[in-house]
Amino acid sequence: MSQPLVFDYIVVGAGSAGCVVASRLSQSASVLLLERGGPDTGIRNGVDVDALVSDPGGIIRAAWNRVISVPVETEPERSLDGRRVIINRGVVFGGCHAVNGMIYVRGHRRDFDGWARLGNDAWSFDEVLPYFKRSEEFDGSPLTYAAEDLAYHGTTGPMHVRPVPDPTSFTAAFIDAARDLGHGGGTPHWDFNGRQQENGAGLFQVTVTADRKRVSTARAFLADAATRPRLRVVFDAVVNRVLLERRRAVGVEYIAGGRRMRANVDGEVILCAGAFESPKLLMLSGLGPAAALRNAAIPCVVDLPGVGENLHDHPMVVIAYETAKDPGQSTFTAEAGLFLDTRGRSETRSPDLQYHALGKMPAVPDVLEPIRRVLPGQYFTLCPTVCQPESRGRITLRPGQPMALPLVRASYLQHEADWRVLEHGIELMHALVATPSIRAFGPRTPPFVARPGYRVALPLRGSVRPFIAETLTTTWHPAGTCKMGRDPQAVVDPELRVHGVTGLRVADASIMPTPITGNINAPCIMIGEKCADLVRRGAAAVARPAGGDANLGEDALFAVLRAVLARDRPAS
Repeated sequence: MSQPLVFDYIVVGAGSAGCVVASRLSQSASVLLLERGGPDTGIRNGVDVDALVSDPGGIIRAAWNRVISVPVETEPERSLDGRRVIINRGVVFGGCHAVNGMIYVRGHRRDFDGWARLGNDAWSFDEVLPYFKRSEEFDGSPLTYAAEDLAYHGTTGPMHVRPVPDPTSFTAAFIDAARDLGHGGGTPHWDFNGRQQENGAGLFQVTVTADRKRVSTARAFLADAATRPRLRVVFDAVVNRVLLERRRAVGVEYIAGGRRMRANVDGEVILCAGAFESPKLLMLSGLGPAAALRNAAIPCVVDLPGVGENLHDHPMVVIAYETAKDPGQSTFTAEAGLFLDTRGRSETRSPDLQYHALGKMPAVPDVLEPIRRVLPGQYFTLCPTVCQPESRGRITLRPGQPMALPLVRASYLQHEADWRVLEHGIELMHALVATPSIRAFGPRTPPFVARPGYRVALPLRGSVRPFIAETLTTTWHPAGTCKMGRDPQAVVDPELRVHGVTGLRVADASIMPTPITGNINAPCIMIGEKCADLVRRGAAAVARPAGGDANLGEDALFAVLRAVLARDRPAS
């Protein structure tokens, strides 16, 4: 092993949160960013990666391309008659944000207020809203949003956010259908990221530029990565473990270019590897359930029983209706949405049902040809989704193969409440389709789910549970496996520091203690923003001289930070 380099910070994973953390910290400190995948530009294995990532119309192709995406298959799901479910993960600069649906939904106010009530100080909605706004450059044109909703948006951040451009004719009909059933929407347009998320239908907001190119956090926050003097990015780097000495993180060990490497850290190691890889890395480093580590022949440094537990995801059913009238070709995997509480409107609960609505799906890649063959020429798609699942799964190391992809037991629909949400969602779908707005497309029954080589028809009477069990899939929103909190199952504290050690934090979807109501990319960006602030404040607190000014300006704060990281404390 060559002589290790020393950095102020090491960030593992260049995804939705990792790129944000690396960007913010490298403004004033040296940062090593380790990414398991390759660059998001250039030709790789004969694939034009830049074209694949940039074009929203090729979104499904990007999500299923094995050059930049890796499939994680769940263990057989008991409630799904033993079926396995695939959850693809982006393995490229930008991570999952380089291959996802680009939907930008912050979540419900009550999600974050619930985190705060669990003991996670400074994570209430009002306290995290500034981080959402900091990262955002919002442009609502050509739509008209209420001024009260625009106040919730930022306009000077690096992340481009705008409503879905060129929506299909079916999308407008879906919004009208929801209004026919008594929900809000129309003009001014409903803003899921504004004052109220639920009980209104509207266009989703997406992370694309004005000329309709995908914007991942890599492109928004680290487009200048190659010219940043304090930042070093290493691609195709597989991290084996965090190096610990006396329960302090002192570096990482990784494989790059076929060589085993070590990098040391003066400040902190920050894991941003996602809901599967971050808990896996903790366990490989001796941080996790003692019995599981023993079985894997890994010495236990700290017994953290919650590592890998609390896995939650957003299960959904992708239902299509063949039509007499062309509903239009969608560019995105969802164009419009609707959030509802199936238990009755409440002032204390987040909505538990989300709809994704679109016309014909974006271009289907060759790997999904068996599905493409059974799709009709004209159809629209409605996807009832459980957005506050009660079911919880876990991830564990693979026996005898700890470095391999972990075992994922998602445990979809293990809780009765999740079944009821989908049943309600299908009932409401029938009501939406029966409105004049959608009837104008001539939807044909029965609706169906496209499977490789055949269709599964939705029964129009009787129980729909066998249909759900056969067709359920996921939005690819795994989260929660390094839960934030103060209870015995918590893995990180409210400052994202791993319990029982120093110099180690986790900042990605894995820290979410309870589900987010909606797509989780925007909250991951927020977590990255907040983590960078927590790290800088922590370093400044250590560096601040006794009796010094407790209200350091930003320039002074960074000066102190640089001094302490250089092991040169300023004079009192």
